[in-house]
Amino acid sequence: MERMSRKDCREKFCILIPKNASECEKFAASELQQYILKCLRVRLAVTADPAAKPRCFSIGETALRAAAACPVPVKTLKSDGFVIFPFEGNVFFDAATARGRMYAVYEYIERFLGVRFLTAKSEYVPKADTLPIPDEAIVSEPSFEMRTYLTADVFQDLADLKHLARTRTKDVYTAIPEMYGGPVKVYGRNVSHNFHFYVPFEVYGNDHPEFYRFFYENEQILPTIDITNGITEDGKLDESMDLSVAKIVIDEMIKDMIKFPDVEIFMLTQEDGPHYFEDENNLAQAKKYKRSGMLVRFCNVVVRALNAYAREHMNGRVVRIMTFAYDYASEAPVVERDGKICPIDDTVVADENLIIQFALFSDGIYDYFSDKQIEAVKRSMREWRYIANRFWFWAYDINFFRYLGYFDSFGCIQKNVEGFHDYGIEYLSMQGPHDSHNNWQANMRAYVYRKMLWDCTLNADALMNEYIDLYYGMAAGAVRRVMEIFHNNYLSFLEKGEKVTFITRGTHTDAKYNPKEMLEECIAVLERAEDEALCSDLSQKHKNELFERLEQVKATPLMLLVDHFDEYYPGDTTRKEKYFHKYYKCVVDGKVDTSGERWSMRQYLKEIGCTET
Repeated sequence: MERMSRKDCREKFCILIPKNASECEKFAASELQQYILKCLRVRLAVTADPAAKPRCFSIGETALRAAAACPVPVKTLKSDGFVIFPFEGNVFFDAATARGRMYAVYEYIERFLGVRFLTAKSEYVPKADTLPIPDEAIVSEPSFEMRTYLTADVFQDLADLKHLARTRTKDVYTAIPEMYGGPVKVYGRNVSHNFHFYVPFEVYGNDHPEFYRFFYENEQILPTIDITNGITEDGKLDESMDLSVAKIVIDEMIKDMIKFPDVEIFMLTQEDGPHYFEDENNLAQAKKYKRSGMLVRFCNVVVRALNAYAREHMNGRVVRIMTFAYDYASEAPVVERDGKICPIDDTVVADENLIIQFALFSDGIYDYFSDKQIEAVKRSMREWRYIANRFWFWAYDINFFRYLGYFDSFGCIQKNVEGFHDYGIEYLSMQGPHDSHNNWQANMRAYVYRKMLWDCTLNADALMNEYIDLYYGMAAGAVRRVMEIFHNNYLSFLEKGEKVTFITRGTHTDAKYNPKEMLEECIAVLERAEDEALCSDLSQKHKNELFERLEQVKATPLMLLVDHFDEYYPGDTTRKEKYFHKYYKCVVDGKVDTSGERWSMRQYLKEIGCTET
């Protein structure tokens, strides 16, 4: 591999973009310019003039300058796959999409400059005196079409859009400007849990109250709709009805098709929680088809109507619908006949344009594909294959009630990613603490998952160790020790036959499974690391940074102590005051933002009476 000196780099190289470069290509060029400057202290010019310098990094100019040398036709690359290749001393970044060309630039920044994007607020940038010029082509395609690990740094209004682009996150939750890759070709009103958005109560409620049932969920009163209304017994649209739930949904979704001509997948999903429309007809339908079968029958009617309209009015456009196998609809609509699993009948077989997204709670200490996985999850994933051919997956990787509880899922990342990929999942969404920026466990898992969702052949343990070493520096050993203590503790209970559950509201945060001696040992390990850092020759800036990160880790054992203090130390008011004060200082100094889903740390501290004094 050639290495350019800083002097030659400055004199001979520029960053070349097309004259009509997209906002995304311009952004990619600015990122390449910035990180070469950070690493080499050399600023390369960004230009559209091919004659500006003898050599260049060329973003999106392959067809004009080096098409014959490109090792693959870019139009054949999967999704946002990309190619990086050398030609006549230049380096070319190309893809079929602007997002892909941006990803190619980030690949160079990470692979050849050694930069690591650890969190939205932290990156590792090594210094160098030479600029690497690849001598072989790199072709890279994503293992999953869309991919996300949900923490606040990539979620909706809380997202850092640069970090979203740098981690190759591509999901349905956050509106992505063109600069960072542009929107995905997926749309749903309210994103998901949106049945009632397609039959607006304010429009139809007074005249057709029979369309709705109301329930209380997440501190809101919400309607849901009757998905049997307008569907005939043979699973078709009931044309005899002038107005029906099915016809309204179809009309509303056609409006969205017209409004969003580039969208390929529309999301049509039931409301959150266990609530559904219930009357005599629905109960009879559920007995015959299961709730999941009712859902598939309804979505089949809708997606077939949308595509019939598209064929006639939109030049043969093809659209798909995604719906949830979730909660009351997670059990597949199958039966066993003559010892074989089969669909209940033909009406519950998913249309070729219907995608099923699994959203299944599971035992988080094991991978989703373990023989120790809870039976309901294994059965759902096994039986839905008899119903549908296209799948997404919404996985859970956090305790929603206690974000800081030690969620021992680090060891199953490799098997999870490989299992989802082998299953044929097209879009994988791992739900971490979506409203938290500073959850130390989730940020670590996010780093590993985000890399592996692009390339599932990577090694999860190696990525985790890389993160710990770079993020915690001289305290990396202490963090590993704390993780080891928690992991071995839970294993000891499991080996004794105890059922320590790590489902999203599991028992792993109970006092029984977190002995106070173990928690105090973890705190002591971290405080020794803080003392060592204090006495080190780190700059004060780096000491403060490390202290903040260690406080975030310390918040986990301290939270468990505070949560169950009266069980650990009944009547010990002096010790209680000490620990509550220590916990308050810990979450403030560590900038720990949330305690649980929609539950800020400020709320939690107030509720347990934990104040500065």
